[in-house]
Amino acid sequence: MAQPGSLQSLCFARVRGETSQGARRFFLLFFEHLACRLAHRVICVSESLRQKAISCGVVAPDCAVVLGGGSSNGVDVSWFAPTPERLGQASALRTSLGIPRDAAVAAFVGRFTRDKGIQDLLQAFSFLRESFPGLRLLLVGEFEKGDAVSAAIRNQVLADPQIICTGFVHDSAPYHHLMDVLALPSHREGFPNVVLEAHAAGKPIVGAHATGTIDAVSDGIDGILVPVADAQALAKAIAGLLRHPQLAREMGHAGRERVEREFHPRRIWIALLEEYSRLLHERGLPAPKKTVGTQSILPSRTTVPAS
Repeated sequence: MAQPGSLQSLCFARVRGETSQGARRFFLLFFEHLACRLAHRVICVSESLRQKAISCGVVAPDCAVVLGGGSSNGVDVSWFAPTPERLGQASALRTSLGIPRDAAVAAFVGRFTRDKGIQDLLQAFSFLRESFPGLRLLLVGEFEKGDAVSAAIRNQVLADPQIICTGFVHDSAPYHHLMDVLALPSHREGFPNVVLEAHAAGKPIVGAHATGTIDAVSDGIDGILVPVADAQALAKAIAGLLRHPQLAREMGHAGRERVEREFHPRRIWIALLEEYSRLLHERGLPAPKKTVGTQSILPSRTTVPAS
């Protein structure tokens, strides 16, 4: 509970109840609403998330804001850049994972859950193999118990020799340079950092037209958006990029330019400092010293979370 004279903020990363049903949806939305009511300001990581939270009755419009272009912390572009070192690591990974040099690779990076659309991706992969028999599906991450996929989906992933499942990795950067395209069929997001990371590596995205993802992907410019849970459309979009590598390169380049322009972590830090300073000033409280521009703080590296 906020104390008199204090300032409480909440970073809102996703509407967890968005894709839930029945009692689970009710309780998730209730507790999200309660958390937002206890905050002076709710900082949403994307505009579509802000709009979804408002439409679900989770937060009042005048309480919710998005800082800059959104995201939780931007991305360190240099960490994912296609440097000789990164490309060398990717080449070594390709060999160790048994991926043929000439094989195309579609990839997913994240948690293996139902809401991430893993079942849609596997169905799309089965469509794609009719036209691309040598295609590999690279899954970087691991299965989670919460919102778990079915046993049949899990068994399909583990049994198919053309599906490479890496498990948890501490640094996903080299894996981005193994892929030709990143697929993100998630049914809901807040703001998917994995899109920023893939773009920083110069890779195009095919994503579902879902909350959060629509802020991270500029449809037709740095990636392609398809309807949620439409495996056939997902497969068609991925196939289009595999058949037209020049288009894929152009989209990847556009994504990298956008990340460099709009999602440097320092932009988020400065926007957050300005927001706090403004709120403190409104309440007659002292503002913090503006040290963001001089502090040697490294942005966090996003790794695939453990279950």
